[in-house]
Amino acid sequence: MPRPSSDARKPLTRELVLETLAKIGGAAGKRDLARVLKVTGEERAALRAILKELEDEGKLGRIGKRAFASTETLPETAVFEVIDRDTDGELIARMHGRDGLFGPTIRLAPGEARGQRGEAAIGIGDRILGRVVDEHGEKVARVVKRLGQSAHLILGVFRANQYGGRVEPADRKVRYDLVIERHQAGDAKDGDLVLCELVGGGKPHGPKRATVREVVGKMSDPRAASILAIHTHGIPMGFSEDEQAQADAARADVEGPDGSARHAPRHHRP
Repeated sequence: MPRPSSDARKPLTRELVLETLAKIGGAAGKRDLARVLKVTGEERAALRAILKELEDEGKLGRIGKRAFASTETLPETAVFEVIDRDTDGELIARMHGRDGLFGPTIRLAPGEARGQRGEAAIGIGDRILGRVVDEHGEKVARVVKRLGQSAHLILGVFRANQYGGRVEPADRKVRYDLVIERHQAGDAKDGDLVLCELVGGGKPHGPKRATVREVVGKMSDPRAASILAIHTHGIPMGFSEDEQAQADAARADVEGPDGSARHAPRHHRP
């Protein structure tokens, strides 16, 4: 009776897919997984089905258009978003995926929040490309590149309930309320106007979960109507980097070296 080959492939299972994903860095696309698992022919459909099943159950999250990452472990590199500070004041982040934030939290390594020369310090809401490293027995993120602020914020009215609350979006194009769990409500009170962000891990066809990122004000505030109009019509708040540079240049033209106002030259009549 012939001996089984020592390199015989294991059956394609959910456990094998998760195990392989962890071995190749914690994040990979379908093609990479298929190549490593030596999946060919009809097994490709089985691999797609397993990936979809794991994603629907919240065990995998999407990063980019085609790649997957485990929601239980951290890959070697990923896009992270800063979400909070710990009791020591260090920044805490989570992976930023196609459908929102997912996976375990990770602390930015000490000193990483300072940013590069000439840049503002990294803060809550900033996205970074980070490398996960082990320092003194703890997994921390080192900043590879700063990617800017998250743009996936939804404005709405917070309605408190015994479980946390719901947010009624101000934008009519968002046709669903957002579910806010108690630990994700922050300082929001019933009737507050809030900015919130979708979070991953929910069922694909179930209620959308979100976390409150900022309390903008009260609906009773006279400014609420203006804030609602700005967000409903997509009007940007504040200046873009180019607009700010133009404003700085214009200010320099009318200020002296010491910051005092320059006087325009007077034209005398002939």
